[in-house]
Amino acid sequence: MNRKTLVILAGLVVLIAMIIVSCAQPAPEVKTVKETVVVKETVVVKQTVPPPTAAPQPTVAPKPLPPTAKLEIGGTGLNNVPINSPVQLMSAGLDPKVPVTRTTWTLTVPPGSQAKLKDAAAAKTEFTPDVVGTYKVDVVLTNAAGASPMASVKINAGTLVGDNQKNCQTCHAAQTTGYAGTVHAKGNVQCEQCHGPASQHLKGEKVMAVGHGDGACDVCHNTANRITGAELKNAKHYTGTTFEEITGPSRQACARCHSGTGYASFLINPTNVAAWVNKESHIGCATCHDPHDAKNFAQLRITGKPVEVPFEAKDVGLSATCFECHNSRTKPADAIRGSFPHYGSNAELLSDAGGVTYGATVPNSPHGMLIGNAPVPDPADKSKMLFGGQKPGACVVCHMWPIISDSKDPNYKYRLEVGAHSFNTKSVDGKFDYAAACKSCHGDLKDFNLKAKADYDGNGKTEGVKDEMKGLLNVVWKALEAKGVKQAASHPYWVAPKDAQGNTDDKLENAFYNFRIVYGVMWHAGADGKIVPGNEGKAQAMHNFKRSCALLQLSLKDLGALPSAAADCTK
Repeated sequence: MNRKTLVILAGLVVLIAMIIVSCAQPAPEVKTVKETVVVKETVVVKQTVPPPTAAPQPTVAPKPLPPTAKLEIGGTGLNNVPINSPVQLMSAGLDPKVPVTRTTWTLTVPPGSQAKLKDAAAAKTEFTPDVVGTYKVDVVLTNAAGASPMASVKINAGTLVGDNQKNCQTCHAAQTTGYAGTVHAKGNVQCEQCHGPASQHLKGEKVMAVGHGDGACDVCHNTANRITGAELKNAKHYTGTTFEEITGPSRQACARCHSGTGYASFLINPTNVAAWVNKESHIGCATCHDPHDAKNFAQLRITGKPVEVPFEAKDVGLSATCFECHNSRTKPADAIRGSFPHYGSNAELLSDAGGVTYGATVPNSPHGMLIGNAPVPDPADKSKMLFGGQKPGACVVCHMWPIISDSKDPNYKYRLEVGAHSFNTKSVDGKFDYAAACKSCHGDLKDFNLKAKADYDGNGKTEGVKDEMKGLLNVVWKALEAKGVKQAASHPYWVAPKDAQGNTDDKLENAFYNFRIVYGVMWHAGADGKIVPGNEGKAQAMHNFKRSCALLQLSLKDLGALPSAAADCTK
């Protein structure tokens, strides 16, 4: 090894020694910085990926969206109006949880008009058309998130021609002939009062107001003495996605009940689905009452025997209208073909029908047999009859019992929410059961959850009929789950196991059919994705407790899952 090599090796040894020494020294400033970074990263990890035992993190509230404007014409609700009469305009955001911060109205007038809006920035405003022609009203609403799309309406203004029976019958003979026998015609309510002025119509312009709106009816039927309009606005028939979203080509068969105009067209041609009007429309006055026809009591479109239900129906008087929609659309034999009841099987249960009976003779509660099958005396004055002395049927008796009229009654505050045209038996807040129709048989009821005669769900307690029904439904569902059935958030609301050929066991199909017919309005997924319960048998506990109980117990017997402690309700 030469001298040069030794020098190089000595240098390397010294360098290595220096590195070893430096590593043994206290950490320099840069080392402290690196350790600080590591600590920060550790904290971040603990915040964003909590261990399984950590408390759930708060959900960030969604940002409000710009409003959707709703525009209504006050007064008659017509878009065909007389000149020199004020036209009221109202606006509101469809989501009441997000307050509107600014309202902007715009009025466009025909030539020669000097009409102006009373207040272009108020939620409610008005203008008075002063010349014949078309007026256009626009409104834009604004909230913290921005402005809504513009909502608009065109309003025709004309002059009244009067003597409607003479002027209208030449072209509208059928309508005027039918209308002549109505109470309205006898009270001198003219065509123009409901359809607006006809001056421009007689010149060939298509300006007359037609449709199923309630504004024209409310002029007389939503006053201090007649409050039908206010009652109807508390009805579940009046608003909601049921009458807003169930439209379009894939929902043609739904139009018969989920559209007011669809129902009227269904009665004209009950078996031709293609002929039904598929249009968004709430259930209003003209849905059930024909403005131009007096052949039935109260101008109802149908009374007596329902025209299109999946079972042999009897004459149910004024309740025929209710039967047309509140039925299951299916027959028990459909169960093994995977077709299940629609959400309301009330008509079947009140008719002592419906459900898979497994060949057994099923008992029935007396409601369908006894209630509403004869005219009902007025409890307050036996010399008078309720419901015009007509045979009301069970639906009308229970859901349209006269509203509370005594201002001293502690429940008087609910007078617009229960009975009559609200169709409700329970107040909107759920705190009051309106049981006035039940008193003749059940005495002074405080709520509808009457105590059952025995423990039918086998839980060791005799509870109210609603609780027993809910308990039985839970037992059936657990029995189905034990057979491999899983819950689904939307139709058909279950996922059933299938064999190698893709078939579902008939026992499961039959049991789920009975489950659906008793459960009523089904569950759905909430905004958070969790299942929100539906009616849970509350309605059928009222309509026909005995049959509902028997159907569920028969299904449990067929599945081999009837609790041994359950009292028998199948006989």
